[in-house]
Parts: sequence; structure tokens; C-alpha cells
Amino acid sequence: MNAAANSLPQPIIVGLDFGTSGTAFSYTKPVRTGPSRYGSVFTPAPWPSGGSEQKVPTQIAYKDENPGHGGFGLEDFVWGFWVRPGMTMSSWFKLFLHMDPSRTPCSDGIMDEAVRMGILRLPLGKFGIDLTADFLKRILETIHRVVSPHGDLASQPLVVWLTVPVTWSPAAVGALETAATRAGFGQRTIGKLELATEADAAIHHVVHSLGNRFEVNEGVLVCDVGGGTTVGRLHLPDHWQGQRIQWTSLRDDQVGGRCAGAAVESNIYRLLTERFGRAFECLPVADKCPGSRFGRLLEKAKHEFGPASTEPRPLYLRMDPTLLQNNAYYRNDQVHITKQDLQRCFDPVLHEIIELVELEIKITQMQYRGVKIDHLVFVGGMTESAYMRWMLEFKFGNSYRLAIPEHPRLAVTRGAALRGTVGGRTEQA
Repeated sequence: MNAAANSLPQPIIVGLDFGTSGTAFSYTKPVRTGPSRYGSVFTPAPWPSGGSEQKVPTQIAYKDENPGHGGFGLEDFVWGFWVRPGMTMSSWFKLFLHMDPSRTPCSDGIMDEAVRMGILRLPLGKFGIDLTADFLKRILETIHRVVSPHGDLASQPLVVWLTVPVTWSPAAVGALETAATRAGFGQRTIGKLELATEADAAIHHVVHSLGNRFEVNEGVLVCDVGGGTTVGRLHLPDHWQGQRIQWTSLRDDQVGGRCAGAAVESNIYRLLTERFGRAFECLPVADKCPGSRFGRLLEKAKHEFGPASTEPRPLYLRMDPTLLQNNAYYRNDQVHITKQDLQRCFDPVLHEIIELVELEIKITQMQYRGVKIDHLVFVGGMTESAYMRWMLEFKFGNSYRLAIPEHPRLAVTRGAALRGTVGGRTEQA
């Protein structure tokens, strides 16, 4: 390394979780009292119209698909919370980067319903990598705006750790890396783009939040139940180094499936289509998709739903009354979804998640007969659901010690930032 490189200050480190339904970033910076040490990890909420939301909807709308709409100004596209009601838009386009996973009943349902609803769609002449590059370009601009008060980006390096699903093929990982490079990541002479698997990032957050719960040689299976996928990975605390426990990650060939938050949403959309027919189908995608007003109300209802909860609150969604025929589930521009409705939408997804966890446990125990799994740790946005927590406790609570760390929906982005502070890769067995 040359003298100029040695004279550079320690970098600002950013962890970026580009998710199927929502995207977030976290960052940490060197502390002034010890430039080789890093301070707290921050996860900002810099999204206009997003309130205190720390994730921005992964969605985009292009001006040339919305002639006459005044929400674009001089921009060729809008993204996240800037997508307005009535716009033709695209969401969940991360799935286009990896279209050849092993298909499961849930994954088939997600893809089919999302395509039919118009949520998973490509504008004419564009590919998934194009939408991803445009979206990530705006994310990078936001990162620069947020972290610039904490360091002179003209002279201080910026290292971004972008996370990828551990089950993705090399081609899918390459497509995401290409899109990020096109968006400007890693293009500064003193900037750098690094890749980490979501599973690898998550364990750093788990250790940071729950490390004192684990002992050496206690197997810890971390399950990431996010927006698009569910993946489990086993980690083994193998020795202490000073005050920090050191980990080995077992198995590279993780079991995963598209049975997570997006699958529940697809089931709800299917239910509403069956119930309201053309009145729901004819709504613009931007009025009912994840991230819309209705989508955020629906997300809150999903999180609050549990075995002891009351009936969900009505959800505001204005539909054409001429297409409705005295529907008992729609009054005063409000959709009424019952507890039974939500259970019907949750149960098939949760059953597949449980099957995946059981399969991961079985395969791991066959490959590592001397390893005992003591802990099941769940992270990801879907773990905020009271119903899912109850189901996991019911299924696994008597056999394993269950834990959900603080900020489970931010585990990947916060863990990626923590991963960057230690630099090295998690050791693979």
C-alpha cells in the first residue's frame, strides 16, 4: 500500500439492504478519540413522506409510462415514497435478478399473483437490472446526503457493504453488482463496494445484540424471514478471544424459499381480488401496492395480528362504487379484513417457513453429527408479526431456546455495517 493510501482516514462504513419490498441503510464512522475504532451504528429515516420509516419501499415509476402526471417534475423517474397514487409503477423488481430458484408452492404463488396484479412488471424496453440501477442511484444520493455531515467525502473513504441472498446464483449476484456499479457505488477513487451475504450480515447483528446469551459450542441457527425469502444458517461459537466470542458458520448450501412477507401480501391481494373483483383489480397498482397508504395500513395490520388480538381496523382504500355490489366487507371507503382472513393468508406461509427450518435442522444434523442446535434466532421484517412469534413459540419453544434481537427488520443492514468494521469474512467450516 502506498503512502497516500496509508494517510487516508478510516472510512465511513455503510451497510445496505436492498430488499424485495423495502430498502434500508445503516452507517457507522470512526470515533475521534480512537480513529481505528467505530462508534454506534445509525439507521436513519431520511425518506420524504416516509415519516419515521427506516425502510423505503422498493418501487419505481417512470415518466414516459405516466404521460401528463405532474408528480415527476424534471425527473425521468420517481422512487420509494415519491411514487404517487395513480402512477404506473414497478415493485418487487429485485426478483427479476434471480428468476431461476427452486420453485416452491409459495414462490409460485408470489410470482403469479404479483405478475397478475401488475406489481411485478417491467416497463417496455427495460430489464430488472435497469430498474435496480436507477433505484440504487437514488439510494446512493441519499447515503451521500445523510453521511456527508459526518465526514468530508472528498477526502474520507466511503465503503458500502451491499448484501445479497445467500441462495442466489453467481449470475444473480453479478447482476446486482453490475447494477450497483452502474448506480455509482464504488466509483469514487477512495470509495469501495463490498458484497456480503444477508446471512453473514445478520449474524453480526445477532452477536452484537444477543452475544451474551450464547456459550461456546452451542449451535445457533439464524433464520432470516424477510420480505422475499426465508433462509436459515447455522453458526457455532467456537472460542473466546479476549471479551469477544469467535464464530464459525457451517454449511454454504443453505435451504431457502420464497415464503416470507411478500407471500403473505400475495395471499391478501388474492383474497381481496376474490372478494371485490374488478373494483379491486382496476385500481392503479400505486394505490394498493406495498409502500402505498393502503400497503402501509395493511403492513401495520399484519404486525398487530395475533391469536389474542381484536379484529383488525378497517383499511382506507377508495374503490369505484359502481363496481361493487352491496359488499359487506366494504363501507365508507374502508376495507374490512377479519382475523380469519389474516389467518387464512398467514398459515400456508408460516407452515412452509416451519418446514424450511425443520429441513435446515435435519440436514445440518446429518452433516455435523457432533453439533447440537441449541438456539433458534429469527430476524427479518416478518418476525415483527405477533402471529408469527406465537406460531414459532408453539412449534419450537419446547425444543430450542428462541430469540428475536432488537430491530429484527433491520438486522441485515445493521449487521452489514458491523461486518464492515471488522473487515474480515466470517470463517467457513
